[in-house]
Amino acid sequence: MRQFAFAGIALVWIFKTGPADFYKIPEKMIYAAGFMAACLMADLLHYVWSTFIWGNFHWRTERKLLREQASDKDPDIGAPRWFNRPALFFFCSKIILLAVGYTFIGIYIVGKLL
Repeated sequence: MRQFAFAGIALVWIFKTGPADFYKIPEKMIYAAGFMAACLMADLLHYVWSTFIWGNFHWRTERKLLREQASDKDPDIGAPRWFNRPALFFFCSKIILLAVGYTFIGIYIVGKLL
């Protein structure tokens, strides 16, 4: 998904207009670039959240199990369901933002062809 966002930004750059010393990006393409940048931000937040929450959970659980190491029974380790909700939100946001960005690019290209 990240590569598609970078490719979308590259498409915006390809369709810039004007002389070399003063490029102008069409308005629809600015929106597209904004949605692509937002997609990249959601991608970053997705990985930061997941790394933080699961790393912290692993570290705390490991410390707890080391303290209780004397028992021979296999512990039941369960994580709260809400751990994945923000990560799922960021993941879905990436898909939506990317689709909206490419929609603006498509609208611009179709407008130029017609």
